[in-house]
Amino acid sequence: MLGAVEWVVPNEKWDAAGNTTPPVVFVHPLPVLNPVLNWYVEHAWVWTHNSAGMFADWNPDVSCP
Repeated sequence: MLGAVEWVVPNEKWDAAGNTTPPVVFVHPLPVLNPVLNWYVEHAWVWTHNSAGMFADWNPDVSCP
């Protein structure tokens, strides 16, 4: 079941392109959620309601079997 869409931008490539601010999706600057991966990431809970908000990183109402 599809619940959300996720944008992922490798930080290294973004910075190498000369960007000095994080990428933005729908006016939301993308955070780096996992410093080990060093990716900018944004979620949009489009198909599954998220009580934490549409652009929250995690959905407390969703679990994996």
